Amino acid sequence: MIADKRHDRLLREIRLHGAVTVTEFAARAGVAPMTVRRDLAALEAAGLLKRTHGGAIALVSDAEPDLRGARPGAGLAGAGQAQRPRGALLTIGMVAPSASYYFPEIIRGAQDAARRFDARLVLGISNYSGVEEGRQIQRLIASGVDGLLVTPSEAQLEGTPTLDLLAEARIPVVVVERSLREVAPSLPLDEVRSDHVAGTEMAIEHLAALGHRRVGLAARVGSPTTPWLQQAFERAAARTQLDPGFLHAQLPRPTAGEGMDTTHYERLLDECVATGTTALVVHTDEDATALAALAAERGIAAPGGLSIVAYDDEVAALAAVPLTAVSPPKYEVGYTAMGQCCERILDEAKGHVRALRRVRLLPTLRIRESTGRLAEDAIA
Repeated sequence: MIADKRHDRLLREIRLHGAVTVTEFAARAGVAPMTVRRDLAALEAAGLLKRTHGGAIALVSDAEPDLRGARPGAGLAGAGQAQRPRGALLTIGMVAPSASYYFPEIIRGAQDAARRFDARLVLGISNYSGVEEGRQIQRLIASGVDGLLVTPSEAQLEGTPTLDLLAEARIPVVVVERSLREVAPSLPLDEVRSDHVAGTEMAIEHLAALGHRRVGLAARVGSPTTPWLQQAFERAAARTQLDPGFLHAQLPRPTAGEGMDTTHYERLLDECVATGTTALVVHTDEDATALAALAAERGIAAPGGLSIVAYDDEVAALAAVPLTAVSPPKYEVGYTAMGQCCERILDEAKGHVRALRRVRLLPTLRIRESTGRLAEDAIA
């Protein structure tokens, strides 16, 4: 381990635990105790710590709050404006399936929360590959991160190699935007996710309140979100007394490098006309935007011909007729997951044991121009 890395690691451990001993650090770092003593002497000369017999302790000054007895996160926002010693207090690894569409806001939320806790975020992208996901998790753990935020590529974790890796991680792990419902509760994993069931129910209740009784669901095949939408749609349809003949269609994933195939949208619109379906919930908002444009070309534009609610809100507001959309709380998911991970690390460093938390955050229904009251002559 080169000197700069040892110095950063020494400072981080001292700031986290309040002190470090030469013998214990030398054993963990795989270096001679004399090397650690020289490192501590150099850091003391730079005014970054105070040496003691057998080790060193943190300096406490107006420029650097004592975190050892503080409530996790308390005072850190203001302290972040002061000059800090080198090295972040914590390093948190994050594995996401993608850095585009849906996940940028989650990542941004995690970044903002990391600043609050003086943590460094290290990102790995799996590209929805289970093999790459495992490699990224192993790489981050081997690099010595203090905690992990992981969004698995699969909708269900049970029985996957990823679950085995997370269960054996020996550091705090927060599963992000995936459910741990089928996972053994004895595994030490936290969870923070959007409540897609509630989001779907919001959409159905909104359409039912506008008088729609034949409402369809069109959702992407293979998306981890789709099973939640299907479950919620059936439950909400029964509760709001929708016509039992409601339409349920599956939309294929777009193929990279190929032109846009509108065949499945054409079939969906044909089925809406044939079944008298007057409203649709469409996942994703990219699909909803394309479908709305095609419907307008066929003279059944939203909302008069067909009310449309998009599930997700990345581009829904930019459609020719701005789309009513269910907006998952992506930023809040990332922010909450990072805070939850950092708080657990800081509490465990002080000997406190936190209860595991499974947190669901509610989406928001953003009502725009694509949904409207069902016309009287359409009720039959």
